[in-house]
Amino acid sequence: GKASASDARFVADNMTTRHRAEWAAVLPDGVDAAEMLGALYANGVCARIGGEPVAVGDVFSVRPNVVTLGLVTTDAFPAAALAFTKFLRTGLFARLAAEGTHRIECSTLADFEAAHRWMSLLGLSEEARLRKYGRNGEDFKQFAWVA
Repeated sequence: GKASASDARFVADNMTTRHRAEWAAVLPDGVDAAEMLGALYANGVCARIGGEPVAVGDVFSVRPNVVTLGLVTTDAFPAAALAFTKFLRTGLFARLAAEGTHRIECSTLADFEAAHRWMSLLGLSEEARLRKYGRNGEDFKQFAWVA
């Protein structure tokens, strides 16, 4: 469903250790990750278990017909992952393609294997290793779905 500001803030405040590390690698100094992500993902999509938000995400236009996918999860997300994956693939991604989007991209820490497996399930393919992409020299991997 749709994420409210409180859903987004709850997930951001309770994000996994891996997501916390990933965002710390790319956010500027002095930016509070939970505050920024809470605002960024308000009005995006939300996965819930028993009414509690466990993931928030959204797509952001980076160029005409190209979007970046962002997602933040809590440790409880795996129980909702299959349904959320289906929702993204058959709902959000299908709608974007129908609207003319020809590329959906996402980058993540190079050693975040669980995220890489999930992106593959979403239909994104690994494209590149982004060397020294993070603030402290962390490598990332770029994934994308292309029409």
